[in-house]
Amino acid sequence: MELQFKNFTMEAKKKENDGLISSMTFTEEIVSNMETEDIVYDKCIFQRMKFSGLSFSNTIFSECEFKSCTFSECKGLVSFNESKFDDTKFNSCQIPAASFIKAVFANSQFNDTILNNANFTLADISGAEVNQCEVEGTIFEKYEKNQEQIQKRFNRMVSRCLFELFGVFESFGDLLGDEFSEKYLPLKEYITEMLDSQLNSRLMTMSKEELETVLDKHEKKGSSLLLNKAKAPDFSDHDFHSFNFQDRNLSGINFSGCDLTDCIFTGCELSYCNFSNADLSNAILYGAHFYQNVFDGAKMNGIILDKKNKEDFMKAGIIPNELPGNLPGSERM
Repeated sequence: MELQFKNFTMEAKKKENDGLISSMTFTEEIVSNMETEDIVYDKCIFQRMKFSGLSFSNTIFSECEFKSCTFSECKGLVSFNESKFDDTKFNSCQIPAASFIKAVFANSQFNDTILNNANFTLADISGAEVNQCEVEGTIFEKYEKNQEQIQKRFNRMVSRCLFELFGVFESFGDLLGDEFSEKYLPLKEYITEMLDSQLNSRLMTMSKEELETVLDKHEKKGSSLLLNKAKAPDFSDHDFHSFNFQDRNLSGINFSGCDLTDCIFTGCELSYCNFSNADLSNAILYGAHFYQNVFDGAKMNGIILDKKNKEDFMKAGIIPNELPGNLPGSERM
């Protein structure tokens, strides 16, 4: 199929619903402060494009090529978080400080490309070749869950299953008669015992759609931090494991006692947030803004911070002053 030359901004906005852009060439455009999500770019060419403040969230690039493109951070970082690259090439591009968190690469290449300070945390780069590229300060951080976190997640899943089984016994036991009750009495007693032991550790849950609706309403209240602090949601004692909060204004929200393990807070506004007794293990806090926060009792093993926030956290005594083996530009605690 012959390639068509199109305007990138117009095409991306048109395809927000059906999500497929195929066999098109975009050339010599300046694209800034734009978000695209759930779009598939198939056999597309991007040449001499200039991107800044652009988010390709959960995007698929199949058989695409970026030629001599510039991804600038002067008007905001460029993000490819949770995107997939299949047989895609970056040739002679400049991609400093771009974010590829949780991206997946298959049969893809970076050739003669500047990747200084780019963030590939939790990305699967086993299918990517990096040839003659600049990678000073680039983060290639593999994701490894420790046994304690695995056990914690498993216990919560078991607890929820047991809770549902207990409801079945309570609802249908009487209807099925004494024979059923006697036969399964030992199992019911075991479920009751397990629930009693785990009930105190259970956290409340919220669907992704429900959470995003609440956050959208919160952000619409305006940019005033004091206003958001006064009327911010109370998310205390909730399980938000692995949720992507990137670039959200979360100011004033109460996250006390929450499971925030493996969450992404890149570029978030976190002023006045309460993280007391929360588990932030392996959370990504790169480029987030903090002000008058509470971290009393919080677990922060393996968190990823940019250099400035790391220094501020150390001065405030939130994290230790001496940490071995940190990467330039971004730090895992």
